[in-house]
Amino acid sequence: MPFLEPKTTYEFRLTASNEAGKTTASGATSFTTLAEPPPAKAPTVKTEAATLVTGTTARLNGLVEPNGAATHYRFEYGTSKGSFTKSTSYVNVNLTSGKVTAEVGSLSPGTTYYFRIYATNSKGTSPGSELTFSTSPWKITATPNPAGATDSNLQDISCEPTTSACTSVGKSTASGVDSPIAQRWNGTSWSEQTAAKKSGATHTRLFGVDCPSETRCLAVGNHQSGGGPSVLSEIWNEGKWNVQTTPLPSESTESELVAIGCNSTANCTAVGSAMIGGVETAIAERWTSPNWALSSVPIPEGAISSQLSGVDCIWSNFC
Repeated sequence: MPFLEPKTTYEFRLTASNEAGKTTASGATSFTTLAEPPPAKAPTVKTEAATLVTGTTARLNGLVEPNGAATHYRFEYGTSKGSFTKSTSYVNVNLTSGKVTAEVGSLSPGTTYYFRIYATNSKGTSPGSELTFSTSPWKITATPNPAGATDSNLQDISCEPTTSACTSVGKSTASGVDSPIAQRWNGTSWSEQTAAKKSGATHTRLFGVDCPSETRCLAVGNHQSGGGPSVLSEIWNEGKWNVQTTPLPSESTESELVAIGCNSTANCTAVGSAMIGGVETAIAERWTSPNWALSSVPIPEGAISSQLSGVDCIWSNFC
């Protein structure tokens, strides 16, 4: 067929002939040629904001217009402005423009990253504008699980502000028995401590902890054997946990301490609740080293139940 002009309407008809004569189809039909495609050129790109950013991962986004030539793209990123020390693998795109993404991992928590999209084809290369995102300072850290436990929970944590030391407490369950958990963070990793078990108790649980110094922590919870649970306190001193003597609320059938706050190594307050006369009632106990004593807690007028779930102590006489 001879060369046709772009964007032109042509009319045509069918004619046939043989030795008996010539026949021409009646009427004619038409078609219009398409516009001549523009010449190919370097791709057009746009860097878009990163999404799904965590402490160690992010999704990088962008737009790519191939501009008539087979194109491939990648994302470049790094921790210094204008310096892209890492990149994703090149990905091929067809001749249709559209949104593109790439997942990146192994990022450093609490870090600002600079990134851009970068595309190339036979007509040239095109870097996108430079954008930034910041990873969360939080990251998941591994903690040791007690051997044989079918369930384990860390309930509370306390950190000594002048050091990198933290202590967390909770409970684990193995063969239907609850045992206390205590773990220590040294600034790099967690290690398991040996929490003390209440003598003669089937179950021992820790719910709250406060560390007034790097070498002293106090934890509270409950212990249980046969009947209902009873208040429990432990002290970590000189690298070892020991059960303390904790007074029971008068006429209580069940009791527990769930939170503790210390303003010094010698003064702490713990709070929780007790079943007294069949009513859940808020309780508090005061530790003035080395002894615990019950404190009077006012109950709101008309309350049918009450409990205290958290406490902090700023001074020895203010919590």
